[in-house]
This record gives sequence, C-alpha cells and structure tokens, in this order.
Amino acid sequence: MKKFDVFCLMGLMFIAACNFTVGAQTVYNLTVNSNPSSGGGTSPGTSQWPAGYVVQVTAIPATGSGYVFTGWSGAATGSSNPVNITMNSNKTLTANFAILYTLTVNANPTGSGYFSPGGGTYPAGQVINVTAIPVSGYRFTGWSGAASGSANPVSITMNSSKTLTGNFERVYILTTTATPSDKGIITPSGGTYSANTVISVTATPAPGYIFSGWTGSVTSFDNPLSITMDANKSLNAAFIQEINFWKQNNSDIYFIDGNVGIGTSDPKTELSVNGTILATEVIVQPDISQYPDFVFDKNYSLSTLEELELYILLHKHLPGVKTAEEVGQDGLSVSEMNTVMLRKIEELTLYLIRLNKENENLKERIKILEAGNQ
Repeated sequence: MKKFDVFCLMGLMFIAACNFTVGAQTVYNLTVNSNPSSGGGTSPGTSQWPAGYVVQVTAIPATGSGYVFTGWSGAATGSSNPVNITMNSNKTLTANFAILYTLTVNANPTGSGYFSPGGGTYPAGQVINVTAIPVSGYRFTGWSGAASGSANPVSITMNSSKTLTGNFERVYILTTTATPSDKGIITPSGGTYSANTVISVTATPAPGYIFSGWTGSVTSFDNPLSITMDANKSLNAAFIQEINFWKQNNSDIYFIDGNVGIGTSDPKTELSVNGTILATEVIVQPDISQYPDFVFDKNYSLSTLEELELYILLHKHLPGVKTAEEVGQDGLSVSEMNTVMLRKIEELTLYLIRLNKENENLKERIKILEAGNQ
C-alpha cells in the first residue's frame, strides 16, 4: 500500500461517513453506543475500519456509578467482553449497562420448601416472578420480607437488593376407610391438616347397620372421635348389620349404637330392660362423695321434728326424696335411692337418740318429784 493511501486511511478513521474506497481499500463505519449513556463507554468507540478487519470492542462501566455491563445488542449479542466485530459492512453496536440488585430467598422453617428462581442478581427495574414449592409434608402459607400475602407466584420489582422469605407449615394427612365400604360414611372423609389440629371424625352407618368401632391409628368406640394430627394417620370405621341376637316370647334383644336393649328397640342407656330382672346379687357403685356419712358430723344441721312435720304437710314427701311424678318421668335410680334411704335412716337414728335423751331426763325429773312427795 502506498504511503499516501495509508495516510488517508488513518485520517478517515475519525470521520463518521458511509463506507468508501480509498485506493483499492473499502472502509466501513462502526458506530458504538452505550445504553444508558451514563452507564459506561467502550474502547474503541465509534470509528472506521477497513473491510474484513476484526475489531475487538471492550465495554467499560462508568467508574463509581454502580453500573455493570450486561450484554451487547445490534452487531453482536451475548455478554462476552470484549467482543470481536468483523467489519464486512457498516455496523452499529450497543453496549448495555445496568445497576444490579441481589434477591435473596429463604424458606421458613429451613428445609421446608424451595423456590423458582431461588434468588440471584438482576438489573434494576426487572420484575422477577418467584414461586414457592413446598417439600413433602409441608404447605406454603405466605410471604414475608420483600412481599406479603399468599399469592404464589409473587412478583418482585428489583429496585433495591431484597430478601424474600417463603413461610411453610408442617401438615399431616388423614386417610379414612369404611368396612364394608358401602355400609357407612365418614365425615370428614380425610384431608390435609396443620400439625396438632384436633379433628372430630364421625361415622354414620347406612340404614340397617350400626357403627362397631375404629381401628388404625386409633382404636376406640367413641363416635364422634377426636384425633390430634401430630402425624400422618389412617382410620377405619367398621360397620355391622343391626340384628336381633335372639327372640323368645316376642322379647327381642337389640344392640344399637353401643347400647343393649332387652324388650326395647330404643335403648337409651348401656343396658335398657323393658321387664323384670332376676338376679342373686346386684352390686351398685355409688358416688362416694354423696354417701351420707356426713349426717353424723357434729356440724350437720338436723331439722327439728316440728320443721319436718311442716315440710311433710306442705310437700307430701320427705326432704330430698323424689316425688311420685318425678319418679314416673325420670325413673328411679337404685344407687341414688339407696343413698337417700340411708341418709333418712341415719337422720331417724339421730332423732331416736335425741328422744331417748329427753326420755331419760324426764325419768330423772319424775324420780326427783316422787322422792319429794314421800
């Protein structure tokens, strides 16, 4: 190449113009921009180069600005820095800069879940959609920190470095089955519950069947059944056909909802008998706190015979004893009646002791009077 041609080429490298030919050499324009302009610059900048020349361009963030280089657009893509540009035409290259912020994402409690994305560094203003994903045995309950509420995913605008916490709770699964499967229903039929939630589970038999008990995580005849969800649990409700055990002289025996009825199909207690019971001995376990030993306490208030007489005249029965109407309506409790009768016997004993003392006093007074008359 002639010295004159080289001189002209070097001078034209600093003039922006269309490609042109100097002698036998074609020259192209490389226009280089920064986005934003305050974010940084490049080396070299806008310039002209011979056809086929490979220009190495370096993006340089502005010192102390907080900007970082994020990638190329126009004549090149990607984020390699520096980048090589082959000058086979006029080209425009843009170096993109951005201020980056850090998003930190944590799970509470630790290990209860993970996130997509799990955090990272993002350009200022970028909106990141973060999804919380619970691990097995946990349930997502909501966000704290850079976001609140329970929307999932949640959108985070990166206008500063942020910390986001996804909150999860321990949950357990209740599974229920019925045996036979079509002879009763269970409410609730199962589900996922927060740890230590107390669930009331009810077994409802189909017509002609009765509930006979729970098996599985709990063995019980309670219905409904209270169960604490402190682990995954399974319950089976067993149902049996409602039957009469035997029949004699039209006196059927029924077993309904855990109660036995003899001569009645509607037993209201553990044992209901519509008829006479013959036994050699019956043992009743009374309420000891109501047992009437307290009658013999020195502080016991015993009514006078005059007060007792007045009560009987007004009410037609002894104090503390049920009326005939109450017995006809509620029945007669053997334990209660024996307790009441014993109390009345003990009170009667006190009356006899009192009368005996009065009688002895009278005898003494009579002796004194008789002795004075002699």
